[in-house]
Amino acid sequence: MAAGVLGFVFKDWIKSQATGGFQAFIIHYREDPDQQNLIDWIQEDWLQCCGIEGPKDWDRNNYFNCSSSDIGSREACGVPFSCCKRKPNVIFLFHANLFYTTPD
Repeated sequence: MAAGVLGFVFKDWIKSQATGGFQAFIIHYREDPDQQNLIDWIQEDWLQCCGIEGPKDWDRNNYFNCSSSDIGSREACGVPFSCCKRKPNVIFLFHANLFYTTPD
C-alpha cells in the first residue's frame, strides 16, 4: 500500500524522469545496439507510438535530424522502423522507399 501512495504522490516526478531518460536514449540511438533494441521494444510493444511527444522527438538524434542530410545520412528527416505500424500483408523495403501488398 505504501508503494501505491508513494507512486501517486511522486507520479509527476516519475513521469518527468522517464520522459527525460527516454529522450536521452533517443539522442544515442545508433551508438549502443542494446539501447537501440530497448528503444525499439518500448516504442513497438509498450508505448505503441513514436517517441514520447511524437515523431519530432527524433530530431534530437544526429542520424534522423533533417540536417543530417548534409552529412549523407540516409535516415535524415526519418524515424526508426519501430515507429512504423505494421499491417498484415504489407511489406516495406526500408531505405528504398518501396512497399507492396501480398495476396491474402
